[in-house]
Amino acid sequence: MTKIIKKAMQYFILFCVGAVLYYLIEVVYRGYSFPSMAVLGGLSLIFVGAINDTTFTMKMPIWLQMIIGGVIITGLELVCGLTMNQDYHIWDYRGVCCNFKGQICLPFYFVWCGLSAVAIVLQDYMNYFFFDKKEKPHYYLWF
Repeated sequence: MTKIIKKAMQYFILFCVGAVLYYLIEVVYRGYSFPSMAVLGGLSLIFVGAINDTTFTMKMPIWLQMIIGGVIITGLELVCGLTMNQDYHIWDYRGVCCNFKGQICLPFYFVWCGLSAVAIVLQDYMNYFFFDKKEKPHYYLWF
């Protein structure tokens, strides 16, 4: 299998896992979800999981990776919200403190930081067990 096809399959599988998990989290939390949230979940797992894939970021403490992950997911949520949620039919943060146009808010940024830790560890272990990542994942609390 060529390297490009193998990498494409890896991202496809990561996307599908993120999509299903994010959709299920929404269904458990709210009782329903939307297909666009599955897409957002798939992209989130790929982007947030990739934080720990370079030599520089592998040495980053997990709490800093979580902050970056929260920014990534909040950014994806903002783009999705401004393009597909203008009428607030998918979610509505207008009643939540520290919101921006009802699309993102500070309390959910902290939720995304916590979910980022799960995404980082999940993607790292999937890469290790299923995609031939050579080094077993390990995490740092401090620099």
